[in-house]
Amino acid sequence: AAQLCPSIPPEILAAQLANESHWDPKATSSAGARGIAQFMPDVWNQVGIDANGDGTANIWDPQDAIPAAAEFNCLNRRLVKGVSGNRLKNTTASRRIQKHRTT
Repeated sequence: AAQLCPSIPPEILAAQLANESHWDPKATSSAGARGIAQFMPDVWNQVGIDANGDGTANIWDPQDAIPAAAEFNCLNRRLVKGVSGNRLKNTTASRRIQKHRTT
């Protein structure tokens, strides 16, 4: 899944998932984030993908959520392109801002 966004090292995606959900596909947060990648439902509705081809983009399915998280990282990377500072740090900070914007 990390190959979907080659500009973000696989270790970063793995660290995000470990930090967000401790790799628990059934994780929920008090703010309403869901699944292994801890997407807020409104964000998932915008960026969720059916990566496993079963006909449903499922926030609870790691086969959908992990690739969606990788693509979301690329989206955030594009959003911070012109921002000063370390682009990788800005990308991961942007992900946290997007995640919490709906709360």
